[in-house]
Amino acid sequence: MEDHLQTGPHTVYALQYHFVTVTKYHADTLTDERLERVAQIAYDIADDFEAEIKNVDGGTDHVHISCFGPNQPHTSRSSSTPSKVSRLAAFASSSLN
Repeated sequence: MEDHLQTGPHTVYALQYHFVTVTKYHADTLTDERLERVAQIAYDIADDFEAEIKNVDGGTDHVHISCFGPNQPHTSRSSSTPSKVSRLAAFASSSLN
């Protein structure tokens, strides 16, 4: 397994994140096409934070996103990220209809 070590002025670190999101009431609404769309949005958001997506996987009622990230979020580059996160949430909720 790769360590993905990063360095700062006085630090060496490897930040790994594991996000899990579940559809409302565990409804089986996520198709392969919808999982692909969630993955596209996740990669888009990861680019804003200079993060590296390791894996996007899931089932019909949940999504797992594993990634490596920088030590601090880049606030100057993340100004459009809230709208992207909102878009991901809206997409997830629209899949229930």
